[in-house]
Amino acid sequence: NYTLTETQREVFSKAQKEKSVSEKKKDEFFANRTKLLSQLQTWYDSGDYQTVIEQGKSLVEFDSTVKELVDEAQKKQDALQKEQARTEAPQLMSVGKIYEAYQLASKFVDDHELKSIAAEAKKKGDEEFEKLKSLYEKGRYGNVLAQGAATVDFDCRVRGLVTAAEQAKTRKDERERADQAYKTATKLL
Repeated sequence: NYTLTETQREVFSKAQKEKSVSEKKKDEFFANRTKLLSQLQTWYDSGDYQTVIEQGKSLVEFDSTVKELVDEAQKKQDALQKEQARTEAPQLMSVGKIYEAYQLASKFVDDHELKSIAAEAKKKGDEEFEKLKSLYEKGRYGNVLAQGAATVDFDCRVRGLVTAAEQAKTRKDERERADQAYKTATKLL
């Protein structure tokens, strides 16, 4: 026998709606359980593990069979991604795409081979960053922009350095234009 505040009513109402939606979803699942399970199993058998995970994740709480299927699909998906990383990461390193190799290999720190590739890529990435930083400190902003543009999406340090180089280059160009205008005005006078 107490009155709810507006916030408490909103929270209660939201909880009731979520419970209602969950109950409806549960009822719908059990009405179509056989069909949904066979569809999930078909995707699993055909190797479409991502679809099994996406479609089954919301149904895991209703059925242990679905949970097992989703868990197995996740394990197989992870194993496939790890194998793909084992083949692609060394190739990326060999063509000089060290940041891409690092992103790919660093997801699997439990794998010794991928862990060593990630460490090597990080080391090379750090070296490249130091070179860019050195160019920036020497005032070679155009070189920083040219060399850093390809890796901006992969390393936030490079992104920050490239942004700073763009701003510094703009200021430098403006100063040079102002100096040139001053020289021209001086000659005319």
